[in-house]
Formats: sequence, structure tokens, C-alpha cells
Amino acid sequence: MQLWNPLTGAVEKELNVKSAIPSVYSRDGSKLLVNTTPIVYLHPIEGSYRVYDTRSWNFRDYSADGLMVQTLAWTSDQKVILAGVWPKWSVGRSIDGVTPQMSDVLVRRVDPDGIESSRTVIVGHGIAMAGRPDVILAGPVSCSTSTTDFSGDMFALGSGHITVLNTKTLNTAFIYAPSEGDSSREAFPDGALGANVAFSHDGKFLFLGGQGTGKSLIVEVLTGAQVGTFSSAGRGLAVSPDGKTLAQGDGNSVYVLTLENLE
Repeated sequence: MQLWNPLTGAVEKELNVKSAIPSVYSRDGSKLLVNTTPIVYLHPIEGSYRVYDTRSWNFRDYSADGLMVQTLAWTSDQKVILAGVWPKWSVGRSIDGVTPQMSDVLVRRVDPDGIESSRTVIVGHGIAMAGRPDVILAGPVSCSTSTTDFSGDMFALGSGHITVLNTKTLNTAFIYAPSEGDSSREAFPDGALGANVAFSHDGKFLFLGGQGTGKSLIVEVLTGAQVGTFSSAGRGLAVSPDGKTLAQGDGNSVYVLTLENLE
């Protein structure tokens, strides 16, 4: 994994890790959180993650206790949020007092220092394959994309169906799940790829990037109500630290939108 200086283009550090999707700096930049769970797994393996000290580049590896980690994040109080799927070889095991079923989507709050007990919630259940009740598929709640708000107190997880949780309590604030007859489904279809979810600077709104329809949504975090739309470029969203601009890409270019009168 290479760490680049965005202003000079120079590679400032190379780290030897088996997997690094995604990797996230802590708010003060003193730690780097890396997902070391293999991207492709065809046999029983343990999900894992790593925390680097960015001053010494010493690191510590952690087990995810049976969870196949797909995304992760820091919280405002320097705890770690892990999101992933419960694989078939973990079925029958318990994690933090919860016993998930195959293909359930889980979110964990973990203290890397080991002072606070970890907690786990199930945010989506696996579903049986049509005509094959013995085959359990991942449910509609995806954990391929996640993001936190600027405070680190809210966590948005999903792709198409969005679940927003409080990072301290793991309580669900709201679930955005467009139905078959919902016109908004065209703006933000299931299976959207890329980091197409972003919080507004004040944490009140979510920007949901559309795929292939040219339209993206603005959703109120606490209610899930749609409050507006904007033109979609289709490949990723990011809000500036001052909250005044929204950047989005289309695979070839980056577009910058001015955010005004969003209350």
C-alpha cells in the first residue's frame, strides 16, 4: 500500500499489507486503520484489521472474531466501526452476545485499546435464494460502501439501501430503502458502485449519488425525507471540510458543486 502526498505526487510511505480496502486515518492523523481481510476468499479465513501508529509506523493486528470485514471507520472517540458479512463458516458462533445467521450484515463497535467492551448489531439478514431455500444470499443491505459524518458520530452504510447509525450507541437513525414503485429508485438504484454516499458538513443531510440516471438525492438524516435532487456524475461524492462544496467524479473528470441554502 502506497501513501501519496497529494500536493507533490510523491510516494511518502509504502506499507506491506495483504489487503488495504479501505484504509482510514484517524481525525488527528496519528493512526491509520487498515482492513486486512482478504478481498476474495474461497475457504474459511478470519476477518482482520490493523492499526498503525503514523509516527513510528509500528502496528498491531486485530481479529474481527468471525466477521468478514468489508468497510471500517473511526468514531469521534477513537473507537473503530467495522461492517461486514457473517460467513457460513462462522454460523453457530456468537459475537458480543449476538448469534448471527449466514449472510447477515453486522456492524461492530470495537475499542482497539481493549478498555471498552465491543458491541455488535445486525442491520440486515440474509435471504434464501428463489427455488433454493438451502442457499442463503446476502440481503438488500449492502456493506460495500460506508462513511461517517464530520464529527464521527454518525455512520452511513449501504449501496441503494442506506442504514444510518449512531456510532456510540449503534442505534439506527433511519433506513433509506426505496420500494419497487418508488420514483427515487431510479435516482439511486440498488447495486450502485463507488463511494456514492456523503454527509453534509453539519451532519443533517446525506447526498446519495445516482448511477446511470443523471439524478442524485439529498436526504434528511434524522427522518429519511427527500429534500432535493442534483445532477449526478455517477462515481463518488465528497464534501469539503468547510461544507461549502461537493465534489463528484464520473470516471474521467471531477465536478465541483457549490452548496447553498441547505437548511
